[in-house]
Amino acid sequence: DGLVSNYVNTVASLVAAGYAVVAPDLEGQGAEAQRNGTPQPYYNLASSGRAVAAGILAAHKAVTGLSPNWASVGHSEGGHAVLALESTAGDASAYSYKGAVAIAPFNSIEASVSLMDAVAAADPVNLVGYRTLQQMFVGMMATALATQQPSFQPSQIMGADLLALMPSFKTQCIFKVFGMVGQDVATKTPAAYKGYSAQWAADAAMKAFLQANDAAVLNGFRVTKPTLVLQGTADPLVFESLQTPLVVRWQTAGMPITYKTFSGADHSTIMTQGSSDMLAFLSTILR
Repeated sequence: DGLVSNYVNTVASLVAAGYAVVAPDLEGQGAEAQRNGTPQPYYNLASSGRAVAAGILAAHKAVTGLSPNWASVGHSEGGHAVLALESTAGDASAYSYKGAVAIAPFNSIEASVSLMDAVAAADPVNLVGYRTLQQMFVGMMATALATQQPSFQPSQIMGADLLALMPSFKTQCIFKVFGMVGQDVATKTPAAYKGYSAQWAADAAMKAFLQANDAAVLNGFRVTKPTLVLQGTADPLVFESLQTPLVVRWQTAGMPITYKTFSGADHSTIMTQGSSDMLAFLSTILR
């Protein structure tokens, strides 16, 4: 349970440092959402912003004496969300947002899917794993788009094998879906598996969705609050080779982003290896 343990440890370190931690369910998550059949949007910046803002408002309503200052910390898809909170969490504008820590933020989706072809070719022993991740990424984006635009048909960007698994993306934990997709991919050769289309991201609706939600290609994306981005060099899900030039591009554009990589850290261990940097950064922007 590496991810679960690291999340628990990260929250514990924040509490030990004296911070109040607000961790709201995102839309489509949590027991109430499951009972009501609320869909999980996935990768939707506006949805994430609403959820975080609601959490901040609820925390101040429930607990007296909280500081009006707040900052955000997110990992993976959460890291992707916190990068845009200053423009998406407007409902919490009564309180002063000071900045963000984005840990292995899940950006550059189209580029990541493409890069995995080369990564898989160089690491044939783990071919099934990389093919599974490619199907997962496209399946998540298709689910996200179909939730936002019900008229979108995932069959526009994928074949029958991946399409048959799409209902699971709406109802199951993403880790369980990963296992299901992996088992499915392993039953056929890569050439025989009818998964995502090579031109999946060129679909007009999908292209517009990514341009509205992926910070790597988001039109007009800008960070004005102090932001720390932490990235592991051995992350097989969020590639350092894509993250570094992206952050450098933002820094060159004048965005107040601090960036640090950790040699050998993967998508899970980056949370523990970057913990001290996270705490030091927060102490600076929240003091």
